[in-house]
Amino acid sequence: MDRPCYVHIGTHKTGTTSLQSLLALNALELSFAGLYVPRAGRISPMHAGHHSIAWELLGTPRSEAYRGMLHALTSELHWRGEAAACISSEEFEFLAPLPDALERLRSGIRASGFEPHFVVYLRSQAEYSRSLVAELRKNDPELTLEAFCDGVLEQGEFAGSVLDYHRLLAGFADVVGDDRIIVRRYREHTLDERDLLRDFLGVVAPRADETRLTWPERLNAAPPILAPPPLAAATIARFQARFGPGNTRVAERFGVSVPVACDG
Repeated sequence: MDRPCYVHIGTHKTGTTSLQSLLALNALELSFAGLYVPRAGRISPMHAGHHSIAWELLGTPRSEAYRGMLHALTSELHWRGEAAACISSEEFEFLAPLPDALERLRSGIRASGFEPHFVVYLRSQAEYSRSLVAELRKNDPELTLEAFCDGVLEQGEFAGSVLDYHRLLAGFADVVGDDRIIVRRYREHTLDERDLLRDFLGVVAPRADETRLTWPERLNAAPPILAPPPLAAATIARFQARFGPGNTRVAERFGVSVPVACDG
């Protein structure tokens, strides 16, 4: 029996902190619904981000301090009887170009009696850029959308976050197979923040009774006053040329269409 361990690749500006808060606040209730949220790898009891597992696998200078986290996860999962488990971290995104690290993660999860399934929310690249500029303006109010977009269009990424979504997903799929990649579209202008949380629960814990859950407040939202204006048509055309082909390949390979720019 394939017991999935959902590995949430928490791409930035897609509600990742809220999703992790949902997991942390409702770990017991979710266990009753058949989903286990491991403690191993979490940086604090009330934070469901399993960052230290990713840090160990990434082999960064800080990884030495987190040696053994993957083994701790494997050991913890081995004794669980739930039908599924879920771990989440923004740092998992950076494992995409590291097949050896992904194979370690895959092997560790399989040794515990679960099978890894990677879950990722993808946001239109134009809206991702606008949202991230609003976030960055908290510390750099002089940052312009134009300067940020020029950098993203030239590099195809920002601070290691890859905006060529096919390249991002292919790194994971080449290790675990296309059928273990669950792609969801992040919708920017939802009227209800819970729509995202409900969508996520529909993937990882479809038996959860939402009337019994504690719903987190919206987290890490930038003040509207910091939001830049919509991208100019010429800039959107540059985004389309740069990222459109990759988005088309995502739709063809993983069955989910993500626009480069959208109105909602």
